[in-house]
Amino acid sequence: MLALTILLLSTVSYAVPPTYTLQTGIGSINIDSDSDTYFYLTGNAQFSRSLSNYSILDLIGEVSIYEYSDSDDISSEELFFQGTYSYTPRAGYRVPTYSLGLRLREEMVSGDGLDATTLLILAGIDYRIDDRTKIWGGLKLGQRDADGTSDVYGIFANLDIQYLPDWLLYSTLGSDQGADSIRSYCGGGFSSGSGYGYGSSSMDFDTDDCDDLYLTLGANYAIDAFQTLDFSATFHNYDVPGDSVSGEFYSVDYFYRF
Repeated sequence: MLALTILLLSTVSYAVPPTYTLQTGIGSINIDSDSDTYFYLTGNAQFSRSLSNYSILDLIGEVSIYEYSDSDDISSEELFFQGTYSYTPRAGYRVPTYSLGLRLREEMVSGDGLDATTLLILAGIDYRIDDRTKIWGGLKLGQRDADGTSDVYGIFANLDIQYLPDWLLYSTLGSDQGADSIRSYCGGGFSSGSGYGYGSSSMDFDTDDCDDLYLTLGANYAIDAFQTLDFSATFHNYDVPGDSVSGEFYSVDYFYRF
């Protein structure tokens, strides 16, 4: 998979100059009265090529570092690759764009037994109502291998509103079974032995039986053509065998594109 991604990147890089983004942020997590803060730094490169007047291929590669203040055993270094094919039948508003993608994530986690490889297939559709409003959604299906294989699947719907020229408001409602990241409650960074604790290296339930219903509310502010600030809050309700756990994730992110 990695060799195929590199080959695809090298094939299209001559067509359109790549776009590079540096992203950093700080977040706060509160799950069932257990809290932590984290810092991360991400660098990515995106390559795009128009295959026809109606279709485009996007390829993204990322390298990330996540550091937690209290839960060091879920601090991680990550590699992320995604290829997406998108098709729009014709130009103009109120025309759906269909997409199909393949995603690979490699997590090298500090805690023993928490390294993971996740491979997902993603299908989506977005629909621009006018020059200020877009709705989009999709589903994902795949597997996560982290000291045992678990199934991952989910569905989500998103609304984007360009409230002001520099402000984009967005919301996402989704549901996941399992997890595609260590940062999810279902991702292996918790224990249910003596109360749920973030940063433990063991779980007492099967991640296949962990459901996550979540709502994200966010605002994106364009400082200029190269810099962006993003503010978001995500509210989770996790359904695990014999229990229901709630939590919140808050983050402030800075993007620089060049």
